[in-house]
Amino acid sequence: MAFVVINHLAAVMAGTTDSDCSIVVAPLSHGAGIQGLLNVARGAAAVIPPSETMDPEVVWALVEKHKVGNLFAVPTIIKMLVEHPPLPEGATLGTSEEDDEGPGIEEITRARLRQ
Repeated sequence: MAFVVINHLAAVMAGTTDSDCSIVVAPLSHGAGIQGLLNVARGAAAVIPPSETMDPEVVWALVEKHKVGNLFAVPTIIKMLVEHPPLPEGATLGTSEEDDEGPGIEEITRARLRQ
């Protein structure tokens, strides 16, 4: 397991320090558990939402309150987070390079994290 943690820290989350904070939105028995170990190895905090169900409103409130900088999530969870509150008129879940109809997921996520 130490090999997995060291490799992930080097390749995926190299800049993680004890001043970082992660939020757990996926089961710790899945890939989120490995990310949790990466945060533990660096002394970073992990926020665990109070409910067993995925509540985007609670997650965004915790992200803001704890200044969360990373998470492990599957596409379904990312879609739920990005679409809450509902996407603005004309927005897409593609990147702006792929779809010129409206803002892409990167722009929407950055805007929500700045709020």
